[in-house]
Amino acid sequence: MKRTISIWQVAGFLFTCILGTLLHFLFDFSGQSVIAALVSAVNESIWEHMKLLYYPMLLFAVLEHRFVGKTYPHFFCVKLVGITLGLVLIPVIYYTYTGILGASADW
Repeated sequence: MKRTISIWQVAGFLFTCILGTLLHFLFDFSGQSVIAALVSAVNESIWEHMKLLYYPMLLFAVLEHRFVGKTYPHFFCVKLVGITLGLVLIPVIYYTYTGILGASADW
């Protein structure tokens, strides 16, 4: 059982990375659709990058619950903590390194 949840967590990480990357470019690929702007990045702001984490993680949590989540009584509480932690870390890490370096590292 522990191996199963580990596999799901790795799959969730990969799913979030891939879908988040695709969502990063969805707004431009859709011809700047207003509907696409709700879930994808419109500009390079911190808020937009938080959306790129939130929606893939939420979608994967719903999919994961369908297959393995029902065996864990506090599944959605744990997922909520994970999503919240990710959303908090994005601005904390960004503003911390920007404050230390004095500028944003735009790769």
